[in-house]
Amino acid sequence: MSHWSWYRSQCTRGRFADKFSAVEKANLETTRRRHAELTSEGPQRNGKSHGELEARPITDSILSAAQMVIDAALRYEAATGGTRKAGVTGEVGEILACDALHLKLVTGPGSEGFDAVDAEGKHVQIKTRRSESEGLPRDAGRLGTFSRHAFDYALLVLLDHGYRLAEIWRAEYAALKPLVDSQKRRNPNLASFKRISKKVWPIRSRTCGDERPEPTPESG
Repeated sequence: MSHWSWYRSQCTRGRFADKFSAVEKANLETTRRRHAELTSEGPQRNGKSHGELEARPITDSILSAAQMVIDAALRYEAATGGTRKAGVTGEVGEILACDALHLKLVTGPGSEGFDAVDAEGKHVQIKTRRSESEGLPRDAGRLGTFSRHAFDYALLVLLDHGYRLAEIWRAEYAALKPLVDSQKRRNPNLASFKRISKKVWPIRSRTCGDERPEPTPESG
């Protein structure tokens, strides 16, 4: 059950039910039924159904909006003496990874277990870690919890302290699943993820002296 599904059930039938009117409960139930209809449509893939998938490329306007979010997050953190975070790391990581690897960002329903699709239609789950100080995030740090939904491969996105993209690592689902399943909270650390994955960004040019990133073939 997703977080939203749990909260919805609590609002309609659980601990918060007495705080909502009959009309509000009916509206919440309507969203539940519509979601069920969407996810029951379309072919089975990786053992689950997907409804109408909405995904869009990263545009200049999305990047511009993301930069405004980053600027606001940094100002907020500075204003609170570094004790509070705005909680935008995951969203920023998804946008920057999609832009770097030419993926489409999923924006509609029917996408449980993945955040983007590549040019081959493969489903991509994206996890992001931001450094708490200078340099890259520590390998001892843990990723967010992986859901039990299937996908094709996962990306680990590493951001520096200023939310700038530093590295992207790719792990195939078949290699990642045993690692995730072995963790009580399904949240392996960065070191173990890297051991079964391959760095796909930046890719250094083979031309001597040229260190510009090249597009990776397997990114689609």
